Amino acid sequence: MAQTRKYYVVWSGRRPGVYPTWDAC
Repeated sequence: MAQTRKYYVVWSGRRPGVYPTWDAC
């Protein structure tokens, strides 16, 4: 779980990737 300035990077979950909002854990 890495929080950036404009988007969230999820690399530890069901769907790893980049999301505009924190809607995928």
